[in-house]
Amino acid sequence: MKSSIVVVAACLLVAAACLPAVSAAWAASDGKSLYLEHCAGCHGKDGAKAGGAAAPPAGQNSQAVYAKLRGYADGSEGGKLKNIMLNVTRKLDDAGMRAVSDYIETLPAAR
Repeated sequence: MKSSIVVVAACLLVAAACLPAVSAAWAASDGKSLYLEHCAGCHGKDGAKAGGAAAPPAGQNSQAVYAKLRGYADGSEGGKLKNIMLNVTRKLDDAGMRAVSDYIETLPAAR
């Protein structure tokens, strides 16, 4: 009985150690699907298209992208296309904004 408990406990520890990697992989795939659904229409599948005066998103630092998305959501960021981005960011929760930001960082920088 004790050996069964030890085996179960060991399995749980191994599974817990794998969670960050699994979570990161899931977030990246979720970020891609969210990007394709909400962003690619204007910025392109590869993120190489600029939106108004903004630089193309591809290759930008995830923290900077996240800060911009939060800014669009709260109204502190944006120019003439502010309302478009406001409508997009309203469709994403905080985790979605982080996932999209992380995905954008993986895209090769636009040239």
